[in-house]
This record gives sequence, structure tokens and C-alpha cells, in this order.
Amino acid sequence: MFNPRITLSISSLAGYELIDAVRMTKKLGFSSIMGLAGGRAHHSLGTFPTFMCYGRSVEKGDLVKDIIQGFKYVAVHQGWDDNWKEWIDCASRLGAKIVTVHAGLHEFTCKKFQERVLYFRRLGDYALDKGVRIGIENDGERYDAYVKLIKSVKHLAVGATLDLGHCAYFSEIKKISDIELRSRKLNQLIVQIITEVRDELIHMHVHNVKPYEEVNLKAIPYPYWEKRDFIDHRSVPNGIINYERVFDVLGKIGYKGLLVIELEEPKIEEKILESATFLEEFL
Repeated sequence: MFNPRITLSISSLAGYELIDAVRMTKKLGFSSIMGLAGGRAHHSLGTFPTFMCYGRSVEKGDLVKDIIQGFKYVAVHQGWDDNWKEWIDCASRLGAKIVTVHAGLHEFTCKKFQERVLYFRRLGDYALDKGVRIGIENDGERYDAYVKLIKSVKHLAVGATLDLGHCAYFSEIKKISDIELRSRKLNQLIVQIITEVRDELIHMHVHNVKPYEEVNLKAIPYPYWEKRDFIDHRSVPNGIINYERVFDVLGKIGYKGLLVIELEEPKIEEKILESATFLEEFL
């Protein structure tokens, strides 16, 4: 079994149904698991399983809990909507301690900064009563705006979910045209952001990014890749993110939270094992 901090997001198991995804997660050697709270979801490789907590009775929710029993840690990712009470209720029912919520929810991207702060405080109030914490995930926009948001919420039940691959989509990184310079800046920024949000860092999503031309796009038939210079959700050891530097700074700040593998790799099981084995060496 892998170190229990090494967690598999079942979004990595495209094409699986929930029960089969849970079985495969255990078979691959994971004792911790993450999934979207509910709904149908898809990415570049197709539909992937979720915890299916939406619109379910308590009995059905308990059935999902039975399916995932035996895992040491469970984490929940928001669904692709704004049913935030259901995300948190799902986490509470399944025994998860973290719900990841994207910083740039589309309902709030055109509204004032303070409205986002109040929104996450409202989620925090509800989560605190349920014994759950909210991790705000970086998903693009400006680096300084994300850090400001994390520092401004100031709620006991709210912290940061740092997605290392998504750091490539901060506008401060995307504006650099030269790929080599952009890669260097990305690694500098990752060290910087871990250091800046150290006291609020409660959760992490790990994967890697590659330049567009290095990825076999025939295996990833998804149109939005055409708009990007980097492609994320690659196997953890294979890309431009320097994980030796990442773990050096994580050690310095004493991070003890989960490391959730999120992949969109066509060689599903092979790349999951490659990523987990690589992370195990650092732990």
C-alpha cells in the first residue's frame, strides 16, 4: 500500500463506474480516495465516476459510504454547479474532512472581490457545523488575486487547496510567450505560493504539465486543448514541474496534508502507479 497521504482522485479513472473505480483504487494500492460530490462529469478522456451524492436519500448516501468504506482518508471535490450545501453534506456523510471548491466559480467571476470573500465565509460557516473544511482551489485568473483571496477569507474552516498543475494557468505565467522562460517562472511561482499560503495550505492536487507539442493529441480528442500552450493532468514525474523543489519547500513549511493525484492520461493504470510510486519516494 502507498503512504495514506497519497490519494487517488477517481476522476483519473475515466470510463469506470463508481464501484469498479473504488475497487481499482484499492487494487492499485491506495488507502485514500477523492471524488466529485455528485453529478455526471467528464474531461478529455470521457466520463468519469463521482460519489453520486446529489438528490439521494440518506439510505442511498449510506450505500455510497459502504462502497468506499475501508479508506483511511476521503476527500470531496465540488460538483459542477453551485449546490454547495450538497457538497458539504456529501463530505460529512462520507466522513471526508475536506471539500475542494474552485476559486473562480463562474457565478462569481464578474462580481466584486468582497462578494467572493463573503461567499467562502458562508461556506465555511456551514462546513464548520458539519466538521468539514473548505479548500479554495486555484483555477486560473491572477496569482496575486488568488493569494489575496486566501488571505482575506480568514475563517477557521476555510483554507487553500493548491493545484500545482493549475499554477500554469495563472495570468502572470500565461503572459510569458517563451516556453522555457515560462517553465522557469512557473517553478519559481510554485515555491513562492507554497511559502505565501503556508499557514492556510490544507490540501494539494498533484499532476504535471507539458508543452502542447510534447503531448499526443490524437489520444486526447478534446477541443479546448487547442487554446493552450501547456497541457495539464500529466503523470506526476513527467513534465516541467520540479517536484524535488516542491517537496523541499513542503518539508520546510511542515505540510502534512493529502497529495491527490489527478490525471487525464490515456494509459490510466500505468500512469497512476507511476505517479504514486514517484510520490512515495519523497514521503
